[in-house]
Amino acid sequence: VSSSSTSSGPPRAGACTTCTSVVVSVIDSIGARGASRGAGAGEKAYTHAKQFDFDADGYDEIYFTSDRYAALVAPQDGGTVSALDFRPANITLVNSLRRRLESYHAKLKNISTAPVHGAPTIHEQTRAKEAGLENFLHYDRWQRNCFRLLVFGKNKTYEDCATVRLEEDAALAGGVYEVMGFSDKRITLVSPDGDWRAEKSLTFQATEDGFDAVCELTIRRGAKEKATVNIGLEAVVNFLAPNAPDRFFESRGKRFPLRWAAALAGEELRVVDEYQRAAVKFEAPASRNFWISAIDTVSESEDGFERIYQGSEVIAIWPVTLEAGEEWKGKFVLKAQRLA
Repeated sequence: VSSSSTSSGPPRAGACTTCTSVVVSVIDSIGARGASRGAGAGEKAYTHAKQFDFDADGYDEIYFTSDRYAALVAPQDGGTVSALDFRPANITLVNSLRRRLESYHAKLKNISTAPVHGAPTIHEQTRAKEAGLENFLHYDRWQRNCFRLLVFGKNKTYEDCATVRLEEDAALAGGVYEVMGFSDKRITLVSPDGDWRAEKSLTFQATEDGFDAVCELTIRRGAKEKATVNIGLEAVVNFLAPNAPDRFFESRGKRFPLRWAAALAGEELRVVDEYQRAAVKFEAPASRNFWISAIDTVSESEDGFERIYQGSEVIAIWPVTLEAGEEWKGKFVLKAQRLA
């Protein structure tokens, strides 16, 4: 049991699974095995896209597949990528989850003050594997998907993203986007009408050592007033084993652990998993910086409460001032690379 009560993709440690996640896991596993066999037999590369209700939630998703990747785009959830597989490495890069309030969290918050009357049974014991776990109880507004658009106040910091306090525009972040058209490699989506109007194009393209997932954004100020905001595009990478020395962030020749939290100046950042021989490089031209924070859940096990690393979010940040009717364009690229 975990504060992550819903997920899509293969089951993850500390995250409850649903029928949806089982469906995604089975279909992706079949597709990945088929792609692996095809690549090994020297078959021709392919791309395909299909629109259908992938997870039986009443909304159509668009499922992009190839010999290099499998990507599930959810127009009804902010036009985001809810699952992303890197098939040459046989790994899942994006495995969506959402942290929710659980009944046992109240017990954790009161762990140091709850009175003890007599000898507790094994069912009444409240133990924690580390102090201060209540500080990691954060609840997400949205599924932790890739390429979510976040427009929020200019005074917010990366600490606010880690504690889910950005207070971003809800229609842009999680509204139902309209599909304007799609091909085997590309989809264009438009946000609902409001103070802002966003057009988001997602492109998936094979490269020599993997694939690129590219999010191109055009946002227009629809309200009459000028606005000064931060525009963020969020990416998520669900690598595991945060304490292993062969899994790390890399920037300007320096390595940082997966649980790293920082506001990093620059336009490029890399996440490496040497064990699975895969890396993800982020590129955000003209961005001010990247905000990086860990996605942790708190689970209740037989040995007590524990913190589980589920992945990291990386938000590319652009400070923007727009007059009424003015447009801004930006791009965020996720490059999946197979290591030698």
